[in-house]
Amino acid sequence: MLTARLGTEVKIAAVYVNRPFLQSLSLTPSIVYGGTASTGTVTLNAPAPAGGLTITLSDNSDKATTPASVTIPEGDTSAMFEVMTVPTSGSQLAVTVSGAAEGVTKTARLYINQPFVTAVSFSPEVIVGGSSTTGTVTLNAPAPAGGFSVSLASDSGSATVPASVVVPAGETSVTFFLDSTVVVGPQVKALISAAGGGATKRKYVYLNPSG
Repeated sequence: MLTARLGTEVKIAAVYVNRPFLQSLSLTPSIVYGGTASTGTVTLNAPAPAGGLTITLSDNSDKATTPASVTIPEGDTSAMFEVMTVPTSGSQLAVTVSGAAEGVTKTARLYINQPFVTAVSFSPEVIVGGSSTTGTVTLNAPAPAGGFSVSLASDSGSATVPASVVVPAGETSVTFFLDSTVVVGPQVKALISAAGGGATKRKYVYLNPSG
């Protein structure tokens, strides 16, 4: 309240000082693979007051870890924080991240996708029939708790692979053996497929006759 006096005349005026409030909360990127992080940003409508303004943070999933709070420094209008995720299995998971301050709450959605197969490879790719080679299946992100199963198949009776392999939890790849039969005649070309997470990758292995 302000008071002004001029002689016998008095003027009184009310002055309202509004505290800044939380204007928005955003996540970049908003779609991640389990085991990777997203950067959150909280933004005020005006610069933070003396001492800064603390935003209380939370999320609704055990697959995401959000800090308890973040403080916007005095004079600034925004601050960033990190939301870390863990590998998931099954379909896409939607997580709600919330920020609250001065009676205002803002939310943003974070979508966590499961891993998928990005490659299947062999070393060596060319072998003599009757011998073995080592295959590797690679995922785009760490496998979830309990591991991640990948189905394998061969289009040739001369090359045998396991029906499936499991990428261990937290890992992005696993190895397996391809066994072959003795080749008589021309080189045999075997196409090996690896499928998981809605994706299928293929690679040829070449079996040469002995001698």
